[in-house]
Amino acid sequence: MKKTNYLEIIGILSLSTIITSTMAVSGGMPEILEFYAEYDRSSVEMMLSIPTTSILIIIAVTPILLRYISERQMITVGLTMIGVFGVLPALVSYFPVVFISRIALGIGIGLLNTCAVTLVGERFEGKTRQTLQGIRCSMETIGESALIFISGMLLHYGWQKMFWIYGSALIIFLLYILFVPKTAAGNINDENQSNQVHTRAMTKTERTFTLGSALIGGLFVSVATANALRISSFIVESDLGSSVNGSNILSLSILSGFLGGLAFGKLLGILRDLLLPIAAAFAAVGLLTICFANSLFMVAVGACICGFFTTVATSSMFASISDTVPTEILGTANVIALVGCNIGATVTPILLKGFGMIHISCISELQTGFMSYAIIFAGLAGIKVITQKRKY
Repeated sequence: MKKTNYLEIIGILSLSTIITSTMAVSGGMPEILEFYAEYDRSSVEMMLSIPTTSILIIIAVTPILLRYISERQMITVGLTMIGVFGVLPALVSYFPVVFISRIALGIGIGLLNTCAVTLVGERFEGKTRQTLQGIRCSMETIGESALIFISGMLLHYGWQKMFWIYGSALIIFLLYILFVPKTAAGNINDENQSNQVHTRAMTKTERTFTLGSALIGGLFVSVATANALRISSFIVESDLGSSVNGSNILSLSILSGFLGGLAFGKLLGILRDLLLPIAAAFAAVGLLTICFANSLFMVAVGACICGFFTTVATSSMFASISDTVPTEILGTANVIALVGCNIGATVTPILLKGFGMIHISCISELQTGFMSYAIIFAGLAGIKVITQKRKY
């Protein structure tokens, strides 16, 4: 690799540090709930998680958008929207304005998302491309963890100050503009059109498998979103610590997910078809550990177990698609799986509200959410084990 490429690599990889930042301010949920006391919990949780809906819509229409605007325009507009609308709640606290700004933040991240993923494949080849794809995935996790940690520090000065973390988009904007040269016009469009030539319709079996995978991915993304929304509130309402403690634990959970991603290849080689049910079972253990935790340490242990194995499970789901689905429809299958993951994040506040309506005398409403997800994952693990046995 030429030395002159390093700055370009930095500019490209920096894009991935912010595309998973939608829930980076969730550590301040107790303070946000207190500030918006006239709104119920589910409305405030929806306000924080609503960017995932915008992201879902933008990802779905990206192929259409690329017919009319260039990749560079999408990236610059996306980063500008993240920087402007992401920071807006730090300046304005009126709930409808904050809600709309979160929707616009999701649009910005959606515009950036697909391009951040495809740039590595467009600009590099061979082993360099493979290495940088792995680093790019790691940058998502590192960026998310760093932003959660910084937002937790800013929380000392009030919940609104947390939203200043989205100002980092303007730094990334400069790195991209200065270091990443323009691509040839129509580059992505030509690639998309080339892919479409080799695309065929899915069979019923392929469609069922893909939709099932999307459902599984949605469940694991949903529990990650639920943890982001509820762990800090659980810590504060259980008198175990402060919102800052919750933010730090969420950051540790994300780092555990990063380690899960690194360990995935070796675990898959050892456990093979049993990896997904085992990961689901351990995720259930992590959730139950959080549910019945009586100290910050136990919450952290549960969150880290859950973070590690939800990442392993999600990686296993995508690997299974790659191994099972024919090449000519792999792109379509991956898009469906990504849509499923984003839907999982979007409906999380609704699921949590539904779980909260289940009355169990010995546990609180917040604990009910953790326990409900644990039961679902335990059931999923059992079903997958039975299914695998039938294959043999």
